[in-house]
Amino acid sequence: MAPALAQLNCEVIQSTSDEAPGLLAYIEHALGAHHLPDLFHVQHELSKAVCTPMGTQERAADKALSEAQERLDQAQAHLESTGDKPEQRGPGRPAKEPMGLEQAQQALDAARHEHDRLAQQREQVKQSIRAIGQAYHFVDLERGMRRNGQLIADDIRAQIETIRTVAQHEGFRPTWLERIHKAERVVPKLQATLEVASG
Repeated sequence: MAPALAQLNCEVIQSTSDEAPGLLAYIEHALGAHHLPDLFHVQHELSKAVCTPMGTQERAADKALSEAQERLDQAQAHLESTGDKPEQRGPGRPAKEPMGLEQAQQALDAARHEHDRLAQQREQVKQSIRAIGQAYHFVDLERGMRRNGQLIADDIRAQIETIRTVAQHEGFRPTWLERIHKAERVVPKLQATLEVASG
């Protein structure tokens, strides 16, 4: 880096990178510059924290919905094939009674509700991650007014809190919740970056 910078008539005042300790130390000590965290890494960490466990839940909900639909179809087929006539059977173990139509419909409704609920949770998380990128701007893009670092940091924290609430409600393991905390630890550095840049 030193030979490359020697050819340029400039002073490095800040540098962007991930949170790798070696890069952080080089930026701070060798360059004497401010470290600008890459917003991508915050959003990526949050995505990793929720997408894997939510994906597992959604696959289970998809399977449960398919199975519930199959049981309802079987109950309807059984009802159509037997009509109102009782099934004639010989001696021996009684036949396994198929799930009743009303019970099968209730099971399908519950499975569909859970499937839809999880899809809404995923969309909410997706919107929050996208909103973090929109919040990290000096200027309010709708009103054209300048925003301060504290307001921006508060907006980012609010989105992270939404994601954490979803994760806690879904009972995510502590390792997934720690990823959310890891992303949140970068917010003060993002705020400091805005203050350096606007100073």
